[in-house]
Amino acid sequence: MITVPVACLVFVFAVALFFGAREAVAAANHPNRGFTFEDRGPEVALLYRLGLENRPEHVAVFCEALKSDDLDVRRAAIAQLVFTHDESALDAALAAMEDESSWVRRGAIAVLSKLGDRRAVPALEKALNFVPPPPAPPGSGPGLWWWKRIGPESSLRDEEYFNRLAAALALHRLGSEAGVPTVLSVLAGQYPRPVVQMAAQYAVLMDLRQATDELLRIAGECEVFGEDSPGLFAIRALRIMGDPARRERIVQLARDKIRLPGGFIRMEALHVLLEHGDASVLPLVREVIEDEGNWREHQRLITEIIGKLRPDDGAVLLTRHYLTAPEREPAADRGGDSVNDGVFRRAAEVVAALGDVRVLNELKAVYGRLKEPADVFHRRLYLAYALAALDDPFGRGELLEALGHGDAGVRRLAARLLGRLGVADAVPPLAAALAAEADRATALAMQSALRTLDAPAAAVDRPLPPVPPAPADTYGQPRFLHVSFDDCTTIESMERFVGLIEELAARDVRWAPRMYVACLSRHDFEYCTMLLQRCFDRGCEFENHSLHHNPDGQALWARTADEVRLDCGGGANWLHGNIMGCDRLYHWKSGGGGFERPGDPRIHRETLRQVSREVYWARDIDYNWRDEVEKVHPDRYAPPYHPATPGAVRSLIVTGDLGYGYEGEPAREVIDAFVDSLEHWYFHQPEAVFSLEGHDWPSSPVPIRIGFEKHWEVLSGFLREVLLNRRERYPLLYSMTALEVLHVRRRGLTPEEILDVRMHLQNSPDF
Repeated sequence: MITVPVACLVFVFAVALFFGAREAVAAANHPNRGFTFEDRGPEVALLYRLGLENRPEHVAVFCEALKSDDLDVRRAAIAQLVFTHDESALDAALAAMEDESSWVRRGAIAVLSKLGDRRAVPALEKALNFVPPPPAPPGSGPGLWWWKRIGPESSLRDEEYFNRLAAALALHRLGSEAGVPTVLSVLAGQYPRPVVQMAAQYAVLMDLRQATDELLRIAGECEVFGEDSPGLFAIRALRIMGDPARRERIVQLARDKIRLPGGFIRMEALHVLLEHGDASVLPLVREVIEDEGNWREHQRLITEIIGKLRPDDGAVLLTRHYLTAPEREPAADRGGDSVNDGVFRRAAEVVAALGDVRVLNELKAVYGRLKEPADVFHRRLYLAYALAALDDPFGRGELLEALGHGDAGVRRLAARLLGRLGVADAVPPLAAALAAEADRATALAMQSALRTLDAPAAAVDRPLPPVPPAPADTYGQPRFLHVSFDDCTTIESMERFVGLIEELAARDVRWAPRMYVACLSRHDFEYCTMLLQRCFDRGCEFENHSLHHNPDGQALWARTADEVRLDCGGGANWLHGNIMGCDRLYHWKSGGGGFERPGDPRIHRETLRQVSREVYWARDIDYNWRDEVEKVHPDRYAPPYHPATPGAVRSLIVTGDLGYGYEGEPAREVIDAFVDSLEHWYFHQPEAVFSLEGHDWPSSPVPIRIGFEKHWEVLSGFLREVLLNRRERYPLLYSMTALEVLHVRRRGLTPEEILDVRMHLQNSPDF
């Protein structure tokens, strides 16, 4: 236990460092926000305050605190070591592997995994079979009566299985496969849903092809595939790892399940057909493409299957369904038969590669529609690219003509597509366009295209237009960057979020997104809670995204009133009970992607509203961005920035992460477009809020869905560029949560006044 003298010394040491850190932070352009945590108890508050400083000299304090008899102190200490540690923490983390608390042991596993020291292998191997000692029976009172009646728990809690699996992955990362039998035994046994879900995920991370038979069984026995269903995790693992010896069984599984209710299983089944199918799956693909209600992910996968397997009618199918369908908004919703920009682009590229001239007339017929009433140039030019690839002079002529367009975004995309065509006679017009180009980003694209075409050095190596100086700041007021994520329980994504938050904080740069937390929708709950608590303590805003987020696919409106009360009210209760300081929730939303399963009830909208008032999922205040704050989103083809309002040229405005707006090769191309979008906003629309919205899972290193392979590289690259690298160019840019922005707007406070509040706004009585 921490003795009184040691605690006092530590406290004095911490206070000095704390106020020194405040002075340093106050001098930064983008201050980190500090909090007081006294409501957590003095020792716990001290540990969390020291943890936010993230300084190696505090490691000894955290290690000493792990010896405390107070469980809350030990929990706080290990939670700090997860983020602040060095080799001196090894012995303390090894000792913590024997702690009675599953939380402390889970944190110790994380620390040992990050330290990467093979001396941890024996302790991690022991954790594979760790059984906590049974608690002593109560001495008297109702607890003793209950103990005699019920007895100790007869089975392990889920958290113990999570710890065993986490130890298995830690061993794998240390070069030991001693944990493989643990993962396989969970997949082969009867365990709670989150435990099986986690084991299937770890089979991917550990590349356990020996798990194929059990994964086939789990997915084969599943008849309802929600986003959290073990069966979905199992078929995803099969898709990612593959198994040549069982390829036909994996493909047959996808055939058998593709027609089941819900969009997630169709998405995974099509992805399996893409990765492991052969020409025998084409009749099924021809059937599925005709279905109404295909999600954009389904459309994208169908497009990729046709591009890979090259059926004779592939170009005809893609042209009819995805290239010449009636015009719709580029940012159309996922539902229905709308075709989004990512699908349109890939369909055009695949048609170009297939070389089927039978579709020329259909493509030309739709081409003119893409110019009126506004020029949807990113679709139009990809269509021109397809025509040119089919040796049609009209398409090539349109691309060459676009090199002289008055909009730099049009010129830039035309140059990239001409370079991709690989036609040597495009060199002279590209060289002439480069000589006249005034936009630096477009000149770089033209240079790249010329190099691809092996143009002479004299045509390529021209001086680039200079980087334009920052315009005069005529606004002179703070600007707000707001980032919002749904779900926020995908462990690998949350680790990346925390890593970037900490990386920027170490440079006195603040990134604080809003997080809609679907609390128990995934697995490894205690470790996830440590990650979430760190985000919250760095200033992130947490809101209620329900407890389970469509459990087994069940939509919010396909439940009884009591089920809705438990799930949405349970989300609020979980956040109150597990995230220290998260006392007030201001917003809620249910999970997306749910569906009505066979036998599900339906709840009336008025009943849903009444239940929301009864259960109090969030504070009953006007907290609606659409009514109060204008939002500006990135333009995929900036510069220049193309406003979302109707105009002569219409671009792809990235309002979320589901539309493939983060795609690009290389990723730097997309980062630059996002940065240029913010540049325009900062100097020309500063009264609005620059907004990025989406989900946590696209940032995972596990390929959960198609089209998000570059997502994290783009997102993190953009944030580093605008918050860190350009902090002098954007001195009045603040990363703030929605709640903080509303405090600024409604109360007339400055960002500094909001950031100087020594209490988290969700633990503050003032609004």
